[in-house]
Amino acid sequence: GESGSPTAASGVDYYINTIRDMKIRLASDDEADSVDNLKDANDLKTALRTQPIGFVLEFITKNGLDGLLDLMSEMSSEDRSSHLRYCLVGAIKALMNTQDGRAHVLAHPRGISVTAQSLKTHNIKTKVLVLEILGAVCLVPGGHQKVLSAIDEFTVFAYERTRFQTVVSDLSFSLDASQESAHLQIAVMSFINAIINYKAGEESLEFRMHLRYEFLMLGLQPVIDKLRSLNNHQLNKHLGIFDLIRSEDEKELASRYGTIEVDRNNPNKMLDVLLRNTCHNSAYSNLLSILHHCLLLPVDDKYYSKYWHLIDRLVQQVVLQQSDGTDPDVAPLRIDVDHLVQQLLREDEARAILVEIEETKREREELRTKLSRKEREIEVRQLELIEIKGELDQLLSKLEEAGKQQSQARTREAELSNQIQDLVQKNDQLHRKCEAMETALKEGGATGIKLDELMEAPAAAPPIAPPPPPPAAPPPPMAPPPPGAPPPPGMMPAGPSMRKKIIPKPSNPLKSLNWSKLPEVKVDGTVWKDIDDARVFDSLDLTDFDRTFSAYQKNEEEDPIGVAAAKTKEIKELSVIDGKRARNCSILLTKLRTRNSELRLAILGVDHKEQLGNDMVEQLLKYVPTKEEMELLNGHSDECEKFARADRFLYEMSKIPRYEQRMTCMFYKKKFNERMGEAMPTMEAILMASKEVSHSRRLRKMLEVLLAFGNYMNKGTRGNAYGFRLSSLNKIADTKASSDKRLTLLHYLVTTLKRKFPDVLKVGQDLNHVGRAAKVDLKELEKEIKVLETGLQELRDEVSFHHDNPSYDPDDKFLVVMEPFLEDATHSFEKMEKTKAEMKEKFQAAVALFGEDVETTTVLDFFTIFSSFLTSFNVSLNCSEVSLLYCK
Repeated sequence: GESGSPTAASGVDYYINTIRDMKIRLASDDEADSVDNLKDANDLKTALRTQPIGFVLEFITKNGLDGLLDLMSEMSSEDRSSHLRYCLVGAIKALMNTQDGRAHVLAHPRGISVTAQSLKTHNIKTKVLVLEILGAVCLVPGGHQKVLSAIDEFTVFAYERTRFQTVVSDLSFSLDASQESAHLQIAVMSFINAIINYKAGEESLEFRMHLRYEFLMLGLQPVIDKLRSLNNHQLNKHLGIFDLIRSEDEKELASRYGTIEVDRNNPNKMLDVLLRNTCHNSAYSNLLSILHHCLLLPVDDKYYSKYWHLIDRLVQQVVLQQSDGTDPDVAPLRIDVDHLVQQLLREDEARAILVEIEETKREREELRTKLSRKEREIEVRQLELIEIKGELDQLLSKLEEAGKQQSQARTREAELSNQIQDLVQKNDQLHRKCEAMETALKEGGATGIKLDELMEAPAAAPPIAPPPPPPAAPPPPMAPPPPGAPPPPGMMPAGPSMRKKIIPKPSNPLKSLNWSKLPEVKVDGTVWKDIDDARVFDSLDLTDFDRTFSAYQKNEEEDPIGVAAAKTKEIKELSVIDGKRARNCSILLTKLRTRNSELRLAILGVDHKEQLGNDMVEQLLKYVPTKEEMELLNGHSDECEKFARADRFLYEMSKIPRYEQRMTCMFYKKKFNERMGEAMPTMEAILMASKEVSHSRRLRKMLEVLLAFGNYMNKGTRGNAYGFRLSSLNKIADTKASSDKRLTLLHYLVTTLKRKFPDVLKVGQDLNHVGRAAKVDLKELEKEIKVLETGLQELRDEVSFHHDNPSYDPDDKFLVVMEPFLEDATHSFEKMEKTKAEMKEKFQAAVALFGEDVETTTVLDFFTIFSSFLTSFNVSLNCSEVSLLYCK
């Protein structure tokens, strides 16, 4: 609202605007009971109570009532307990003090229901005010039905098991003699008497008994007995009215059945009364039929309780429905059992949907919060870009300096080149002079050693090496071993436990399959021990195989790929401390949009209100005051008011005890769930993938077929294999067919499986987690787990320190927040350690099962083999080449 108090001259528009301002402030997460909100609400309430009727009518005409109800509807559950809510309900009451205002509130489809929603609050004054309004509305024409409808809507709104539950519950929790409780007790009993006895209750005994029974079933009678002991004169009046009308109603009911009283707490007594009044007329057979059929209701049916609910509703309808067909309470029901049962079920579904709606709203708010955090993360990234730009500028400066040095080196190179040319010219001149001197000496007949002998005599030649010795004679052939003697080394036969390989002979030389043969001594205890490729040969078309993989070779070409670049902007700012650090710190603080005092409270409270995003905390860790900075800032502490923004921030943060340790622990807490959420699914993927490759029968059959292919194609030392290295799986696509260069051994494998073993084609369904496991670098995962373990120990040490050195600052929430988190984090980490141990055990067992080296085989290598093979296998499964082979 505007500053200053409103006057009589303040128009309706002023108050319409104050309602709008309150909505805006609440939407921006301002405190509900702020000074501005309470002032505006109280001013509105006063105006509606004191201004002339024309003001009220104009307020309604200009949708002031709609705005007021919208504001109340949009308040959160926390805000509903605020003093502001009390003031707004007071404004509704002030509006209803006039006849026209009351008529408009009653006519409004949400007027009474939104007011009734204010019962869901912890503010007793608000409850009292609402109950007074609802009780008064029961007295005006059309108001009683409005109140009942509002209470029905409140039952859904407040997730009550049955209506009036909140009213009776509030009464049962206010059994003391305080003034505040007394007001609530009187308001509740006044409302109960009004809802039971007015309008429909004035004329209908059945209606009064019906509603009173609902209250009594909620435990109202024991509460009333306790209230009498309080000896509150005004309260006793309302209790007396309740008891008096109840007593008269029970006497009237008893007179209908010709008895003194009807004990409605005893089902046997009530049945006796019914039997006495029906035994002499045709209704007796109907009563027996009703009892008979009630006994036949299926007890084990999941709708058993709903059948009784339906019977209750039907009987209520018969009792309460008036002669003109209208009903003073519940809506009329059609006599269709299946339809009615489904309708009752839909009520439960509606409540569940409302819960989902509330959950959706909560998730929407969380998404908004996450969006805000993401925006902050973007701002942090922009800050990092600025830092990178600064580093880039430094690199450019160095590059320019290097360019200058290179230019100088080129200049020097040119100078040296010129000097070399000068020296070469001088050398040529000297050589010509020498030749001229030699000519002159020859012509003069001079004797002695010639100049060319001195200058050009070749060096002595090295001695000639002796010829190599003649080649040695070949060794004599090895004599065969005598009978019974052991064979020479390198020719030992296969052990007795190995079955003899029976491999058909190809009709022509075939291409070799490039695999790594598993040594026979490593076959025991692996998957290869149970695989017999001999079972496959009978199913193969070897003639077609010989034709497809005749010994010819082709090559394939590969294509290259390329790259890209980026740029940023710069910023500059002055600071007392290091310029670059101060500038970047100031930019971070600008992005935070948080005062130092608020940031201090957030850090002392370990950010339990989630004001700081993960990235912001990470950035703040970069600006922990160093020892040198603290000495510099403390040296100028008498001038701290003149500090630049970054200096002031570092100075104030340095006053927080153990600031760096707090920030480190807070960052660990914020990142814990995210890190656990990444590590646990990763380990579970490896664990599941290890189990899948170990237990897949389809995979074993495929390996069996491949083993048969390889032994049939390979001869000599490359053949007669009992198993092969897994790395060979991804080499079968390199073996091309000689009949058609587009076809490979992988295509042929798929075709064979389609014809002979079609179930094996579903091998991918057995290995669902292999693709995820193939992306895991176990060393990086273990590093991340180590980070979690180290951080947990640091947190444990810090909690211990705070126990030994307790803080007396009321804003310090470190132990309050961190102790429960430490307990939960320790439990979660221990669970992760168990998963990690099981994962390693299953992975090593899988590696050993396939005959691979447990010590050197990594998770990445092992599962990448399977993942790559499955990818190629699935591509081949749908390619046209396989279709051509399959149709041959």
